[in-house]
Amino acid sequence: MVSSARAIGALAGALLLPRVALACPSCAGNPDGGIARYLLIGLMVAAPYVAAMVVIRFVRKGEAETRERGEPGVPS
Repeated sequence: MVSSARAIGALAGALLLPRVALACPSCAGNPDGGIARYLLIGLMVAAPYVAAMVVIRFVRKGEAETRERGEPGVPS
């Protein structure tokens, strides 16, 4: 119950304080912003996904190399 209350509180905070999301230097200093604001926000949202894809790719490549060498400990 506590975790759902925290989630509801976080959602309410995110919806009630939209100015916090626009606190990057480019957005805060430029009142109009234009397309650059949305581009920067999109890049900030996409960055964790790109990082996760890179890590997963390296892990899978390492597992494949270990499997090719026939070392124990890697499930096939």
